[in-house]
Amino acid sequence: MPVLTSAPLVGGASKPVSGRIVVSATGSYDLPGQHVTPVPQAGIIRDGQFFDIEGVHPFVITPTIEGIGLRIVLRIAQQGAERGETVVARVVKVPTGATVAWDDLIDLEPETAGGSWVIPPWAAELLTVRDEVLAAAAAAQQAADEAAASNFNDAAVANLMNSPSATRTATRALAGAAFGTIFVRDWLTAGATPGQNTAAMVAAVNAAESAGVAACFDGIDVQVAGQITLDSAGMRVWTSTPEACTLTQTQALAGQGIFRVTADDVRIDGFTLTTTTPVTGGKLDLTGLVGDQHQHAAIKLDPGVWGTRVSRIRASRWFVGLVGFPYPIGQENTSLPASWNFIEGLRVSDFEVWDVWAAVRMSGLEDADYENVRGSYVPVVGGPFGAGSEPPPHLFYISMPTEGGNVDVPKGLVYNRDVRVRGCHARNGVGGAAFSLRYTKGMTLAGLTADLCEGNVDMIGVRGFTVTGCHSMRDTYPKNNLPNGNRGSMSWLYCEDGVIDPFVVQAAENFDHGSLIFFSVCRNVTMIEPKGTIHLANADGGLRIGYFSGTDVRLVRPEIESRGASAAIGWQLAQGFSGISTPHLVDPVVRGAVLRAVDEVQTTTRKRITYHPDRIGGAQPILIPTAVPESVMPILENLRFGYPPDEDTRIIGWHFGENISTALRDRWPSGQRSTVHSNAWGSPRPGVINANATVTGLMCAPFGADVELRCDVKRGGGSVGLALRAIDESNFLNVVINGAGQVVLAKRDEGVFVNLGSAYTLPEGTAPVTHSLRVRAIGDRISVWVDGVLAIQHTLIDGDATKFVTPVAHGLRSDNGGASSEWTNLRVLSV
Repeated sequence: MPVLTSAPLVGGASKPVSGRIVVSATGSYDLPGQHVTPVPQAGIIRDGQFFDIEGVHPFVITPTIEGIGLRIVLRIAQQGAERGETVVARVVKVPTGATVAWDDLIDLEPETAGGSWVIPPWAAELLTVRDEVLAAAAAAQQAADEAAASNFNDAAVANLMNSPSATRTATRALAGAAFGTIFVRDWLTAGATPGQNTAAMVAAVNAAESAGVAACFDGIDVQVAGQITLDSAGMRVWTSTPEACTLTQTQALAGQGIFRVTADDVRIDGFTLTTTTPVTGGKLDLTGLVGDQHQHAAIKLDPGVWGTRVSRIRASRWFVGLVGFPYPIGQENTSLPASWNFIEGLRVSDFEVWDVWAAVRMSGLEDADYENVRGSYVPVVGGPFGAGSEPPPHLFYISMPTEGGNVDVPKGLVYNRDVRVRGCHARNGVGGAAFSLRYTKGMTLAGLTADLCEGNVDMIGVRGFTVTGCHSMRDTYPKNNLPNGNRGSMSWLYCEDGVIDPFVVQAAENFDHGSLIFFSVCRNVTMIEPKGTIHLANADGGLRIGYFSGTDVRLVRPEIESRGASAAIGWQLAQGFSGISTPHLVDPVVRGAVLRAVDEVQTTTRKRITYHPDRIGGAQPILIPTAVPESVMPILENLRFGYPPDEDTRIIGWHFGENISTALRDRWPSGQRSTVHSNAWGSPRPGVINANATVTGLMCAPFGADVELRCDVKRGGGSVGLALRAIDESNFLNVVINGAGQVVLAKRDEGVFVNLGSAYTLPEGTAPVTHSLRVRAIGDRISVWVDGVLAIQHTLIDGDATKFVTPVAHGLRSDNGGASSEWTNLRVLSV
């Protein structure tokens, strides 16, 4: 993979620039046997050169397959007295080669020019007001133009419109076809009932569908009693402005929405949609609701629809503004179908809500884009929910069904794919986090803000994601927030392969606040420069401001501040799920009233704290004794008990110590039973296997003759490593680290050990360092890698080629390894 070299001079810069770089793929793609979601990358720019996020190593850019571009965003600090930055964005293809210069990248889309300065909030507000004034003027002109066209239409067919009712419907349809739009108001009758209004609008829409034209709802403010089904591909219903049409549903508690989309390429543009459902005591009252609560939705998308466009909507007093599932509504908590009809190509923009449980509630998405969804949300009461069992509300709730219904367990049956949420804002949100996003592969979040809400982003089970510019102001996330699992205002749980760019979370003043940032059981995720401020109203102390754990995760240059009389805990570094955790905290800054800046919840895990005083102004850390800065330690993978360790479909076996000291000790977590198993094995802590100090032993299960074994091994004594093609305790092959600081391939033939091939000498010698062993056995060929280096290759000959080619048992090997020797991350892969 090529190294990206020097950065460009942009924005009038006259000397090498500094800043940040984020790289993400424009989409995911399929390879034989797997769906690939590329992992976002992040780095820094220093003195005109690209580096990794810690500023130590060159920035290595990962190319994608043909047809998938890389989106590169540079945030380059301004030179001079003003604070700000220039943003440069490109979508490129990476040419081959060991290195690649910025100018050598091949543009797939026009480059966004430099000089796009970040502006202060007060200026942004002025620009927003300006844009709204201009938009209102343009909308008024459009309305005037369309009203003139409508008046001309009315005049042209005035006599026909007064004709007998038998010919009226046909006349209106012909007039609509002639002018390219059917005006629905022409089909309505003054004084009609809600049911009659609905029937007339359905007739008008059907006529528009038959004529292949759009239906305009301008000039309508009526009650309805039923929904309008859009079942013709390419259909468009629209208004000149949302204020031009208000539809009030009187049968929402009977499960009726306003629009139901059952066809592809449907467009809904410019409506105010509300209900007569009461809001009592700040809660949406669903008492008397018939059927599933998701039927109480302004716009419903049927499973499998493609290309829906929803824009300029104002929705209130609904359980959900926009709802869609890959299965019929009502089945999400019952038996799930074997096949899924994903909602594809959805585009939503300018969608405003108030007095709703959620603006968006979706599952089964592929290639979905949301922009400028905004508003407030409230709790619900009554309906299908018993007192105390009401679900927490959100502005966004995107998820997938889970096994057993427990959303806090990473058992997603299927995932949403390629979802983008940008420029959305929640305000005055009560009862839940603004953006609850779950079980998605390929997600982009940008510019999500919340004001006076109980949390901003709450992500669970998301893989392959980028988060940029998310902020929570005057946050009201309460202490001991049980509906949210007491995680925090900004939380990530069971998430993998992502980059979280700078964000800000600021607690409301004089508020009994809970945690600000929660980051747990994640894998291969980097969080860059989060900033949090908490104002504690109570004086009990002991509150954690941030919580951080995971595998191969880094928290880079975080800044948190505690204001008030209470003494909180800054960052808690904790043992993650399954007990294997390697959080890496880089250059933390903790200010204010804290008991401890960095705290360890469990001391059995391996954590890293890298501290560079020169990079953070010479400040000194405040650490408890068990969390002193440590040297770099080996990074382990987070292997979940009872689950495959990652998505590699070749993995057929794994073991990390579960049940190894019980009566089930011969049963591997991956399901196999050891057939060559000798002497005592143990697990000193979750995720780690060790051996009895005084004995030798094997632990091998059947997987087939040709396999690949991978394991991290630390030698504490004797000879320790992997066994393969074991027949019994006296006949097997093994790859071990011995007391001479070597890795050797040997056979035990009728109890006699004989080395095969040349030994590999470890650079560290006999030091108790964890090494990554990888052994591949295919036919008579044995290959051994040590820490990624091909160390041994050997071909079995003569009797060995007969005896040690067909046995199928593989696993661990210890020869007086002792309790201090450790095996972690054991995996067996098919080849």
